[in-house]
Amino acid sequence: MRRFLNWWFILGLSVFYCCMYYGLYPKADSIDQNVVVIAVDNLDTYNRYTVLSIQGKYHLNHQVTYHVGDIINIQGELEVYRQQTIPGGFNSFRYWLGKDIKGIVRLQSIRIIQPSILRKVAIKGHVFFELFKDQVLIESTWMSHLFRLSSIHLTFIIMILMKLLYYLDIENQKKYMLVSIFMFIVYFVGFSVIVLRMCIKYFIQYLNLKLNIELDNFNIESLTFISIICIQPYVVYNQSFLVIYTLIFFMQLKTNVSNLQHLVSVPMIIAPFLLHWYKDISILSLMVIPVFAYVLKYVFVPTLILASMLPILNIMAGFNDIMISIESFLSIYDLRINVIHIEGILWVIYFVIVIFIFAAVNKRALYRRLIVYSLLCIVSFIYTFKPLEDAVIFLDVGQGDSAVIFKDNQVIVVDAYQSVSTYLKYKHVKKIDYLILTHPDTDHIKEVDDILDNFEVGVVFLSVFNTYNIRHPNIHYIGPNNLYIDKTLGITFLGPLEDLNSLNENSIVFKIEVNQMVYLFTGDIGIPAEMLYVNQYGNTLKSDVLKSPHHGSSTSSSSIFLSLVRPSIIVVSVGHRNVYRLPSDEIIKRYENLGVYLHETRHFGSLIINKEGMKNFPP
Repeated sequence: MRRFLNWWFILGLSVFYCCMYYGLYPKADSIDQNVVVIAVDNLDTYNRYTVLSIQGKYHLNHQVTYHVGDIINIQGELEVYRQQTIPGGFNSFRYWLGKDIKGIVRLQSIRIIQPSILRKVAIKGHVFFELFKDQVLIESTWMSHLFRLSSIHLTFIIMILMKLLYYLDIENQKKYMLVSIFMFIVYFVGFSVIVLRMCIKYFIQYLNLKLNIELDNFNIESLTFISIICIQPYVVYNQSFLVIYTLIFFMQLKTNVSNLQHLVSVPMIIAPFLLHWYKDISILSLMVIPVFAYVLKYVFVPTLILASMLPILNIMAGFNDIMISIESFLSIYDLRINVIHIEGILWVIYFVIVIFIFAAVNKRALYRRLIVYSLLCIVSFIYTFKPLEDAVIFLDVGQGDSAVIFKDNQVIVVDAYQSVSTYLKYKHVKKIDYLILTHPDTDHIKEVDDILDNFEVGVVFLSVFNTYNIRHPNIHYIGPNNLYIDKTLGITFLGPLEDLNSLNENSIVFKIEVNQMVYLFTGDIGIPAEMLYVNQYGNTLKSDVLKSPHHGSSTSSSSIFLSLVRPSIIVVSVGHRNVYRLPSDEIIKRYENLGVYLHETRHFGSLIINKEGMKNFPP
């Protein structure tokens, strides 16, 4: 029966899918319509609402409180989420599109049309309902992904429901229809694609019996997959969905998988996804996945159901404490390794190799292929130790500063607002030789604790006139009497030259030469500090690349300072739609009048400058 899905059917479906994909592709547009609130996320200073209309699902941010089920009228501009702007970084566009969110509405007006009839029903935030949402159930570190990888909990719940229907003496085809209806209702709790899968799958099973089509499990799963991608064409960006169907199709294609093969194959299938999410592989995490599946099915879900029926027992708090304790104990002995990241066509090649391995006709052939696979993994691991190419990257971190310098196989991090750890792990970096924190504002040091915890840091450079809440055994304070010079790496610290009683003005300023280009990093200095450098250094300020002082603020980048630096490239690290309205139009015009290449991270993403030239990652 696997020939049921013939080539003409697949070709026609592919054409249909392409039409749906490009026909529904989100784009910026005006919004003026009634929508229903389907989810509320309480953030620091506002609420993020997920709303549903005939055209699709959107996000909108607002400080006024609305409730699930409220019908509201919104007017504004739909803005699509940004693409990946940092190598190996987070792609918000694909992430949210994978959850069928087409973008965020920048509101011009909002008003309630009809309050929800569910306002008085106290189900908000109930832990049981988290089972039916595509998100992490328990927030932890390396074990949290295990709670979002599969639909085992739904399988358990459906198993209970099927047992109940069995004892009620309901025939099989009606069972499937009732389960499908139940899943359809549950789908509206969290709009989870995993719940949608169950709904469609059991409906197809109902039709299979009703119409006597005689589809096997492979065809049923295939039709379910096809139906989902036709309903939600961008579900191909949903990582949890891809993990589940990778496992499902593998198990369906290889129906005679032994217990040993299952223990080996599941980690092999999960590994590239973990690498994609976390940039490295936790050996313990891979080992416990098959075991944890049984814990999730036979311990966690029953505990959750019991806690839902008898909340006074407070079982979930105890279960959560146990899991965190186990995690803390095992993390002491955990081993994380770096291997080559799988991107693009390598995903297809990798899974073809995995299927080829387990298609072996006997154990001897299987073991030989597993040995070859292990050797490839070892080579991939060794490859990550190759010397780093000399380059400078200005990361697109929003309204803040973060840059990484690679020179002579050494790593220098300049400020660390966010995304630095992700990028360094993507580049297989474990040691940072120099960590330079120009000044202690949050938009420059927010990620420092994470960096100090997860990387070996050689020397930390701080401004002598500023106070940092940082502990490290090797801190070097930069000041007028202690201007460090590293001739081997071409680093020259220029300041701070005196205490100007300002965190920004007391920023560390330094120059470095990489690939015959001189870079000038200026932190957030303003015109008073610029004048000190002008008077002290004059024409020696000349640099090829200038990191724009204070994100292009009008309080910096004086004409006399720029005339001495004479850069050919200016990089402005600035956030998209930042509340400070930076960079200043006046300063941008001043930069443009110099005839330089102007790179604003909000428009062009990260910027890499190496021997080959420049490369950016626009959103």
